[in-house]
Amino acid sequence: MKKYSDMTQDELISELQRVQPQSIEAGSDSGKPNIDRELEFYQKIFQDSPIGMTIYNSSGQCIKANKSIGEIIGATREQILLQNYFYIESWKRSGLLEAAIKATKTQKTTNKEVTLTSTFGKELSAIGHFLPFSIDKNNYLLFTFDDITQQKRLETELQKSEEKYRQLAEDISAVLWVVSPKWDKLHYINAAYEDVWGKSCQSLYDAPTSWLDSVVAADRPKLLESIENVDFERMEKVIFPEYRIERPDGKICWIQANGYPLKNKNGEVEKVAGIAFDITSQKNAEKNLREKEHFLNIVFDAIQDGISVLDTDFNVIRVNKVLRELYAHMLPFEGKKKCYEVYHGRSEPCEICPTIRTLKSGRLEMNEIPLTLEGEVKGTHELFSFPIVDELGKVTGVVEHVRDITVRKQTEEKIKQQQHFLEKSQELGRIGTWELDLRQNKLYWTDENCRLFGVPAGSVVNYEIFMRKVHPDDREYVDREWNAALNGEPYDIEHRIVVGDATSWVREKADVEFDEEGVAIKAIGFTQDITESKQAEEELEKEKNNLKEVNIALKVLLRESSQTKDDLEENMRTNIKNLLLPYLTELESRLSTEEETFFMDIIKLNIDEITSSFSRKLTLEYNELTPREIQVANFIRQGRTNKEIARLLNITPSAVDFHRRNLRKKFNIKGRKTNLRSLLLSFVG
Repeated sequence: MKKYSDMTQDELISELQRVQPQSIEAGSDSGKPNIDRELEFYQKIFQDSPIGMTIYNSSGQCIKANKSIGEIIGATREQILLQNYFYIESWKRSGLLEAAIKATKTQKTTNKEVTLTSTFGKELSAIGHFLPFSIDKNNYLLFTFDDITQQKRLETELQKSEEKYRQLAEDISAVLWVVSPKWDKLHYINAAYEDVWGKSCQSLYDAPTSWLDSVVAADRPKLLESIENVDFERMEKVIFPEYRIERPDGKICWIQANGYPLKNKNGEVEKVAGIAFDITSQKNAEKNLREKEHFLNIVFDAIQDGISVLDTDFNVIRVNKVLRELYAHMLPFEGKKKCYEVYHGRSEPCEICPTIRTLKSGRLEMNEIPLTLEGEVKGTHELFSFPIVDELGKVTGVVEHVRDITVRKQTEEKIKQQQHFLEKSQELGRIGTWELDLRQNKLYWTDENCRLFGVPAGSVVNYEIFMRKVHPDDREYVDREWNAALNGEPYDIEHRIVVGDATSWVREKADVEFDEEGVAIKAIGFTQDITESKQAEEELEKEKNNLKEVNIALKVLLRESSQTKDDLEENMRTNIKNLLLPYLTELESRLSTEEETFFMDIIKLNIDEITSSFSRKLTLEYNELTPREIQVANFIRQGRTNKEIARLLNITPSAVDFHRRNLRKKFNIKGRKTNLRSLLLSFVG
């Protein structure tokens, strides 16, 4: 037999029907829980909830799935049941797999909001909730999937659930026996004893109380006490406590037994007749039902939206954990059982309540209603009302499913604002966006893109219509670049378009999406009006050409100016040489004192400095030299000693030596054997 955790929902129902004994239907007082209706109720909640729900075992295999999960992801229930979440690609890409693994490791509820394309090709945004739980030491993962992209309201009708019942008992073989009032003699035992106890009838005839040897030790004292205290003289029927026996093959069986006194004509008890039922299957079924009820309770409370069950008079029959916590300030509900009293603080039903319509129509109804807490409106709820119908199709109650959409409504409002800002920014920036469905050859333009191309807002065009808007001289270029983009090349081009009688420039850039086989399927891009920038570029090009002409003229003027400067310098050197130096030579021959000779040397040196290009060349080549270093360099070039230079510059010889070291450092010959004067002579021109 399959484990309970591995059975499908239909298999569980069939198994429960198979194991129930006929004695229950016959009016047994064993106290079997009446949970069939609860089971049907939970199944209806699980199957018909608008929340997608699946349950996975510890290996990741889907063992249960409701109808809504298939509608949300675009698959059938059978397809979902074949899935193992470790291998669902959309879970890997979106992070759902990581959240599922985290939930199973931490044993804590984990939520994950995703936008994905399901394995079955449906694009959606949703919030996944993962709830790990255990039953009978087996670990499971409940996954609920809230679709947050719904633009259309769910329109589905709950189908009438067909009850599948078998006979509660199928040829149950009861053990019949007749004994003496003191249980010391066996008068009769039927063959069922051998099937139930696993012992021969003869063994019981030989030892009438040997059946007690099979009773489990823990159950024996209570059973013996019941037998000893029974008074058949005054009782017509005795119901013995249920007990367990252990068969010779080690199998444990549950027994339910009743005794009846057989009296003679004088009213004296001569014999005691009895019947014993093997209720092991019933006990196992009850255990399975309790486990299933526990499991469904977990599912009921694990739903992250509010669930409440109402009767036809709007009385609250049951709520899940979410609503208990949300309306904790209203607990207990006793005395305030009407849904409109509990949830809205009203004395009569709400006018917009979808439950009123469901009770009349017998169909799913929905409305957005205010979220009222402690007398104040705190947000907005989305309320779905599902009818609970009996086998005749009569509505006997309503399941209300409520979802807090306050954040969604706020988000929708923000999206509207952002859409307005986007449209305004596109209008101001003269930028339009577009999307091309390459499979259907449909081109979707925003209003601004339509305006740029001169077509009515909201128009859906195609590639050919777009190409007709392109300037005839640019069509070949645009088509060539677009075909290159379909083969993976970047698409970022500038071209002209013709709108009416006007020609304008646009820039277009797009990203192309490809399928798994590398075929282009969709492109998303933008169009920007760059007419003004193109006109500015043309103006800049004109200015650039004008500047080139001015630059040529300036170069001519600079060449002429440089030539004039060279002519002036040459003319000055000639005049000094011919007109001044002869007189200085004559004057020098007439000097009589050392001081006069010293000053004459200074004059000649300064004249030489004026007529020489040494200082200018040195400054141009080593612009970091100080004026004093240039003076010292000029004297070194002339072959002057430190002492002479010190005397001429009126500084100390150590100062001259300091400047010498700086010159060697700046000429990058420090530490070398290069002669400083030889280097300076190379600058003489």
